Amino acid sequence: MTPHLYVPSDNSIFFNGDKVEGTGNAVIERLSDIQKIAEILVSKFGSSINAWVVEASTFNGPFAVYKDFIPTIIAMAVAGKICHFMGTGAYLTNKDVIGRRSDHLTRRAFGIRCILHGTPRQWCDRWRTWIHNEKNELFRLLKLAARKNMGKLILCERLYSADRPPSLQMHFEIIENLDVS
Repeated sequence: MTPHLYVPSDNSIFFNGDKVEGTGNAVIERLSDIQKIAEILVSKFGSSINAWVVEASTFNGPFAVYKDFIPTIIAMAVAGKICHFMGTGAYLTNKDVIGRRSDHLTRRAFGIRCILHGTPRQWCDRWRTWIHNEKNELFRLLKLAARKNMGKLILCERLYSADRPPSLQMHFEIIENLDVS
């Protein structure tokens, strides 16, 4: 018997981040596996989605490097090709780029929901304050854009594991804890 094939209703695109092989932490190792990430995405969004897990082709040491990463993500979201995006700690803060994408959204028939997902490792770590600052600036710029585009941009942010100190493990646990509602 052949399983029922669904026409994909949406896309979930996950850009895998930094290399973390050999940590000795079973949770991090499991949640670094691209097949496992794809399975989690399907379990969160349903079996009728295309689950894409993209690995960086370039690394600067252990850190993933995506050329024109954030502008590409915003362009895909405006075109309706992304259902959710989890930040990697690199946030766009160029008001001109956000303004142009917002203008494109205003001319579209549909809107998008932009949810910034993060953990204390990304947003509350006193040793990595630039991430928090960039996230806040992006959120501020998106709020300004949302006021101008006739309600087509719905914006919110979700902080996971807020009651725990920052850790590398929580950075990976967000994949399983992701709230897609």
